[in-house]
Amino acid sequence: MCNAGVCTEPLTDATCTDTDPVNDAHVRGEVSGTDASGAAFSTEDHCSSNLERVCEGMCDSGNLGGYSIECPLCPEGQMCNEGVCVPRSCGPILDEDGEPVLADNGTPVYFGTYEGVTTEHHDMCKDSNTILRPTCEEGAELTFVEVPCLARRTCTNGVCR
Repeated sequence: MCNAGVCTEPLTDATCTDTDPVNDAHVRGEVSGTDASGAAFSTEDHCSSNLERVCEGMCDSGNLGGYSIECPLCPEGQMCNEGVCVPRSCGPILDEDGEPVLADNGTPVYFGTYEGVTTEHHDMCKDSNTILRPTCEEGAELTFVEVPCLARRTCTNGVCR
């Protein structure tokens, strides 16, 4: 199809599949398909940078891209981890000798449990100058404390270097 000397491919109907069509904050879903130009897309549910919201992909026939993303807050007392909302209950993961298990970056690994599924949390970078460190607060709620890197150091893989 050409218009005023510019030729474009005709638009097609977008196709879309959602593995979590009810957008359950406790189920990690994936949206995939083709947009109106025929290009393939795929996105998984993921967490916002402050871990308070789960960003859910959903099929959206009114969008030429074929899908849209909404990022609602996790329910009260929960946080986002790996694209799902989990309770803020926590504790350090211990080895058979009762010692804390350490992540690759040398920091303790904490756990959170939701409906019998345990997820792990360890130090991670909020941005290039700040570490987010998991810690247990009163009531066994998992929270993250911001730890700034010292001058001329940047955060990489949860460690200021």
